[in-house]
Amino acid sequence: MNEFYFDPEARMTFWGIVSGTFLMLLVRYGADQAVLQRYASTRTLREARDMFLINIGSVLVV
Repeated sequence: MNEFYFDPEARMTFWGIVSGTFLMLLVRYGADQAVLQRYASTRTLREARDMFLINIGSVLVV
């Protein structure tokens, strides 16, 4: 069971999947035009924060 080792030559490890997913979501929610426009179209910063938290929560559930 090598899933939890930090071996850079291993094809798939737990840490590789976690870091890859984190980077994928970071790009998606930090640079995607559709997502940024959704937040920019809100009237207040509070609405944008609320929508961000709802969106992240639903992504984590899925």
